[in-house]
Amino acid sequence: LFRVFERRKDFTIAGEYLVQANSQRRQQHAYNVSDEEETMARIAESIGPGFLEAAPLPSVPGPAPIFVLGLPRSGTTLIEQILSSHSQVGGAGECNSVYKGLERLSAGPTVEFPALLKKFRTRDYARLGQMIIQVLQDANTGKPFVVDKTTSNYLYVGLIKRLWPDALIVHCQRDPMDCAWSNFRMQFKSANEYSYDQQEIVRYFAAKERLMDHWRTLCPEGVLDLSYEDMVDDQEGQTRRLLDYCGLAWEDACLDFHENTRSVLTASSVQVRSPIYKTSLKAWEPYRDILQPMIKGFAVP
Repeated sequence: LFRVFERRKDFTIAGEYLVQANSQRRQQHAYNVSDEEETMARIAESIGPGFLEAAPLPSVPGPAPIFVLGLPRSGTTLIEQILSSHSQVGGAGECNSVYKGLERLSAGPTVEFPALLKKFRTRDYARLGQMIIQVLQDANTGKPFVVDKTTSNYLYVGLIKRLWPDALIVHCQRDPMDCAWSNFRMQFKSANEYSYDQQEIVRYFAAKERLMDHWRTLCPEGVLDLSYEDMVDDQEGQTRRLLDYCGLAWEDACLDFHENTRSVLTASSVQVRSPIYKTSLKAWEPYRDILQPMIKGFAVP
């Protein structure tokens, strides 16, 4: 009903149905955003300068990974599509390579991260690197570089830098209200339980940004922050900046990413089949009346 009335541009009724739908969806999940906040705080406490200053690990043969990460709906699929339009880059999608590697090394049914790191020795990190590369190789792109665009890899930036000090990490950023609105109006197949409650969205976004600030302090120059708004405003300039960071030569195909025929399985599969557009900017404004918790939480005028 939300989508029906949205197409009719009856935003008042559409918004009412969206709030009802999200309230019902939220009740289906036994979820507490405090758990996520505490986990991200523990990660920052556990992974400090000494963690990265440990003895270097042997190089792992295989494709060079490019980690594209950020909040859901922040532009990660767009950036992966741009990169995978380059002749030297393959896209592995949301292959979750880091988590799967940790899962294989974990003795229990779940991955207790970052507590698991207390048990790690040098050989465990070496094995983890090999397992991550194996997951990426399973994507079978056959290219020298491969993109893992698992959004939640912002949890593992410090670990990735321990495995590959020169790792290529692209952090996608988007205006908080635009990103929050895009999450709030989306029904995800799984995970992202915070996205059905406006106050939980604000808290989750803040916790994630605190963690990213920690990584920026820990790894200056180690992460490329890429703004969705900047990409929309200056596609060629930002694409050149992205390719330069990855050490890739310019190819015009990266501007024509929408012609890339590779399979895309995320919620943005339709958007990346079209050239960059600006209609998603400030798309939340017709719903200002129902979005007051997020507007206040993000201090939007």
